[in-house]
Amino acid sequence: MNSLKNSFQNLLYYPSAILGMLVVFLLVFTAIYAMIKIPYRDAIRLWRGGEEVWYQNPKFAPPAWINFFSSKKYAESFAVRTSDGTMTKEVTPGAEGTSTMSSSYTFDFSYDYYPQELILYLSSTYEEKQPFISVEWLTPDGRKIRIVNLAVSQKQTYRFSQDQKLKTKLRTDDVIPALFSDPETGRLIKGTYQLLITGAAFEPDSDINVEFVSHGQVYGL
Repeated sequence: MNSLKNSFQNLLYYPSAILGMLVVFLLVFTAIYAMIKIPYRDAIRLWRGGEEVWYQNPKFAPPAWINFFSSKKYAESFAVRTSDGTMTKEVTPGAEGTSTMSSSYTFDFSYDYYPQELILYLSSTYEEKQPFISVEWLTPDGRKIRIVNLAVSQKQTYRFSQDQKLKTKLRTDDVIPALFSDPETGRLIKGTYQLLITGAAFEPDSDINVEFVSHGQVYGL
């Protein structure tokens, strides 16, 4: 017992040894916390990954805190959805079991770099008649851009940058910069943007839900 006590006392003379022990204790604590916080099945699912797990994460994006050390700010990623109320949704019943839906999301864009991608993850419930939506984009300078009209399947993904018709409408292959720029000067426009979605369902129990994901240049905290 005395030898163990003497060993600890001797360690006090070596700050590097104390630091090493603290690192070991921190690693052990982190391992225990991870085992408690993340169940084994969830850990395996996250480790194996796949788009259904990591679809909100832009590829190769550094953490958002690098903006604190940069004079020019990188666009931050975000995701909102109608299912949890982070994106507004109003449903108005119509005649003979039909209904209309309106959804929107307003956000401030104050960055110096464009997002990488804008994506809509759409889901709907229906038996025979697919719901229909129309998507519009409002810019800070007052322009309204019709993005797409489409019938919504049960699970569907729409990527703004891959829409050939939108490229033709905007007269560019670079859709994302065009949506955030002055069409005359090509200058990035900072300010308040709004995504507007209106939809129609043609059956009594039919419904539409939307998730809007912006893949920025940075992600997370």
